[in-house]
Amino acid sequence: MVEFGAGMVGRRRRQQSLQIVCAPEENIKTPVLTCCLARKEGLSALACSASENTIVAGTELEGNAPGDVAIIGWDPRNAAIPKFQYVESHNDTVTELQFHPTTPHLLLSGGTDNLLNVINTQIADEDDAVIQVVNHRAAIHCAGYHDGDTIYSLGTDETLAYYKQQIDPETEEDPVVLNMGDVREKYLGEYMVGMTWADKQPLLAFGSHSAGHVDLIESFKPPLESAFAYYDSNEEFLKTKPRFRLPDAHHGEVVRDVFVDAANDVSSTS
Repeated sequence: MVEFGAGMVGRRRRQQSLQIVCAPEENIKTPVLTCCLARKEGLSALACSASENTIVAGTELEGNAPGDVAIIGWDPRNAAIPKFQYVESHNDTVTELQFHPTTPHLLLSGGTDNLLNVINTQIADEDDAVIQVVNHRAAIHCAGYHDGDTIYSLGTDETLAYYKQQIDPETEEDPVVLNMGDVREKYLGEYMVGMTWADKQPLLAFGSHSAGHVDLIESFKPPLESAFAYYDSNEEFLKTKPRFRLPDAHHGEVVRDVFVDAANDVSSTS
């Protein structure tokens, strides 16, 4: 499930629909909105943009890659027919979808085909809609916007990289890339959960199987260019960088997500 705001969550179904339901337990079985799919297929990623009136889902490839997967968007005011559909951007399971925080018609997608795409969802033609493609060289575990113009990407091989978003490939230079490699040893974590935020501060989340905790460590402050000298000269410092520890996080089981509510001083994991 994924939160859609105002007490609503999305429920992925292995049928021909995506259901939006009310979060209270007594209403969870009754969908308030159903987005229809053209065929029966599993959904592997969800996102929404209230300002764009858009719900978007990525599909799962059940066989061997390469294969047919899609990124499908709906307007909830007319959910019976897709608002857009992109079927060539990925050829393996779509694992991540995220709208740009300030330019919400831009959609970031990631998949197990190693690719990250930035898509202008206001453009129907897929060849023109995809404005940036990045090969992370590992299946995408999670990805998103570190800040307004920097994309972060974590591979299933625990490699972390940051990429400068490219809006106009015709006029802009090749985007800046900061490749951190395998970050487990650098930060003394057994695995990386992903990234979360406390207010506007991005935090790297690392888990421990053996000790059962999750550590939250501040990421660099924008812009991306300023991070190169910092990491080059301070790699050993990363191991002792101050961290906020969440003890007894699922007793050593893998943590998939971390949420920080800085205003109420509450953190939750799943």
